[in-house]
Amino acid sequence: MCSPALAGVGIQAFSQIQAGRFNSAVEEGNADIAEARGRDAVARGRVAEDRRRLEGSQLVGRQRAQQAASGVIVDEDSAALQIEDTARTTELDALTIRSNAQREKFGFDVEAQSAKARAKQARNRSVLQAGKTVLGGFSPAGGGAA
Repeated sequence: MCSPALAGVGIQAFSQIQAGRFNSAVEEGNADIAEARGRDAVARGRVAEDRRRLEGSQLVGRQRAQQAASGVIVDEDSAALQIEDTARTTELDALTIRSNAQREKFGFDVEAQSAKARAKQARNRSVLQAGKTVLGGFSPAGGGAA
């Protein structure tokens, strides 16, 4: 027959393990969310990068049209340099957008790894706490069976 004190110890240990599992599951969920946010950051970055390149191409087209309407030969001298400069600046902007998106993703990756570590820690801590509870329940000072 099991004493009520030992039954209480068992219930407490079980509860500690269940709490650890719950906390671990929450942290795993947080990791999943962070990973999804990282993927979203890269996807948004690609869209913004493509949009910037399109805007740059449109600007080059407008510059060429304005130059041609003014009677300037668009592929020579300063007119060509202006168009090349616009194209280079556009590409630099697009690459900066990509780099920023990758940095944002890195932050979410770090967040996900931290959440996974906290999940593992929650599981381990709950087992250790349950073990401590059980061992304390069997000691004379713990009030269990002696």
